Amino acid sequence: MRKRIIIPFHETMQKAIIEGNKTCTSRNKKYGNPKDYFILGENMYRLTLVLRCTLEEVASNYYKDEGFISSEDFVSMWNTLHPILGYVPTKKVYTHWFQEETVTENSIPQPRKKQVFTEKEINK
Repeated sequence: MRKRIIIPFHETMQKAIIEGNKTCTSRNKKYGNPKDYFILGENMYRLTLVLRCTLEEVASNYYKDEGFISSEDFVSMWNTLHPILGYVPTKKVYTHWFQEETVTENSIPQPRKKQVFTEKEINK
């Protein structure tokens, strides 16, 4: 089932996405699955692929998809966003690819009815 997700983006990266220069984002946690979507500004983006890979793989192979002109620029931004641990080449991350989708009345799922959980389900 397709769902709306929220992925926080640095202001610089928001601009790169809107301009079409950034088509993926690597994160420490998985934010969604293919077909899930997020809204940025007035645009809707659909996840197309989510892969688990190392930061070294991202820096070497996907830095352009991340919106950077070089691997070094990707590493520099990663270090800025993660000042405590910084760039660790062997660190596993989730890389989420996405594409802009035309928003129509039918493309945004309607809210589901409120789900009721049993005490057993809550305590799992």
